[in-house]
Amino acid sequence: ADPDSFSYKNIAQTPADFAYLKGSKLTAAPSKGISMATGFLATDLIAMLMIMTVVMTIVTREKELDQITLARTTFKGRMPLGIAKLFTCFA
Repeated sequence: ADPDSFSYKNIAQTPADFAYLKGSKLTAAPSKGISMATGFLATDLIAMLMIMTVVMTIVTREKELDQITLARTTFKGRMPLGIAKLFTCFA
């Protein structure tokens, strides 16, 4: 709010600095780096390895804390919980 501050002067100057861009057409194009990374087989393999590591960590942790036995006492049993976990894994 102080007209003598740097922030105020910067905000006031910004529209003038970018006035030449007014009316420009923007086009969306995929980044070359993203295209290269997603098209590379090793990226897919690393992603799958990371997902498998996370799943194994979750399963191991549940076994250590003995939470799997709690799933048997739920109203509908283990099936809905297992389906939800598989869905989350694939998502």
